[in-house]
Amino acid sequence: MPSYLPAEPSLRSGPVGQIERRRDVRHATTLQVAKLAARQGEELCILRDISSGGAKAIVYRPLTPGEPVVLTLKTAHEIAGRVAWCSDDIVGITFDRRVAVLELLAHRALNRFGRRIRPPRLAVDLPAVLEIDDGRTDVRIRDVSQAGMRLATNRLVRDGQHCVIDMPAMGKRQAIVRWYRNGDAGIALKQALNYPEFAAWRQAVAGPVAAQ
Repeated sequence: MPSYLPAEPSLRSGPVGQIERRRDVRHATTLQVAKLAARQGEELCILRDISSGGAKAIVYRPLTPGEPVVLTLKTAHEIAGRVAWCSDDIVGITFDRRVAVLELLAHRALNRFGRRIRPPRLAVDLPAVLEIDDGRTDVRIRDVSQAGMRLATNRLVRDGQHCVIDMPAMGKRQAIVRWYRNGDAGIALKQALNYPEFAAWRQAVAGPVAAQ
C-alpha cells in the first residue's frame, strides 16, 4: 500500500510541501465517517487516518488522481485538497494547506454557531413514501445521513410520531418524527444504517459512475 503522503516533487509544491510529508505524524481515526465532496457530488467515506498534510479514506465511488476534493469531518471542519492516488476503494488525499489535526479531530457537540453537530449528511432529491397513522404520503428526500433524513411533505406531522419511510432500493425503515417546519420534516431512523448498508444504497440509487 503506497503512502498517502506522496513524495514526488510534482505533488510537493506549495505550502503543504515545504515539510517532507512522509514524516508527518499520522493519527488513526477509528474509521470515522466523513463527507467527501468531489466532481461527481457529495458522498460519505470512511476516514482511515489523517496527518497535517493529508488523509487516507475508503470510498465507494471512483475518484481520479489530481481531482480537487473537500473533506468534511464529523466535527464539521472542512479541509480542501486533491486526490493523490487511488488503489481499489482506498484513496490518498493531499491537503492544500497544513492543518492542526488534533484540533480538527477533537470531539465537539456544538458548532461555532451553537448548533448541535449532526452526522455527515448528503444533499439528495429522491422520491419516497411516508407511512404514518395508517396513511401513505408521497414525499421527497432532501438530505440523508446514516441516522435520518429531511423530507419535503405536504402532510402535517407532529414531533414524536412513529412512522415508516419506504425508500427506493432500500425498502421500509421504521422511524420517528423529530421536527416539522413549513413543509419540511426531519425523521430519525430507529435503527441507523451502517456504512456498508449506506454505501450499497447510494450506489444503487445513484447508478454506476465510470472512472475518468
